[in-house]
Amino acid sequence: MTPDLNTRLNAQELARQLAEKRVSVIDVREAMEFAGGHIEGSRKEPLYWYASAVAAAPLPI
Repeated sequence: MTPDLNTRLNAQELARQLAEKRVSVIDVREAMEFAGGHIEGSRKEPLYWYASAVAAAPLPI
């Protein structure tokens, strides 16, 4: 299933989809910011990891 990138979720819908494992939240903030509070179920990944993953993704033909 391809996600619709134009869809906006409110907090309740995001919580529901996270609980159903339909979406993932990647938090790229610094570790201290993440430790100060984050969306339950979110993954902490450093921004450089995300940038590297995007750069390594194949381009569509």
